[in-house]
Amino acid sequence: MLEPNQGLSIEQAVGFLQRIVNMADILVFASSLSFSELEQEKSMSNGGILRQCLRLGETTPQHNRFTALFPGPPV
Repeated sequence: MLEPNQGLSIEQAVGFLQRIVNMADILVFASSLSFSELEQEKSMSNGGILRQCLRLGETTPQHNRFTALFPGPPV
């Protein structure tokens, strides 16, 4: 069973994560800086930004899979 964390409903948490993914898309992919420059500026290891973007990008598909497998009670 899926339960909300930190007092957020599942829908609120997913909405929040989708906003973070959209911000990452704008800040990382629309930036004129390269990944290596951003990683160096933020003191991240090589490939750190790409790994974080992949984690964020996989959050919504995982939510969709769990929602399909464990549908909540009818509203």
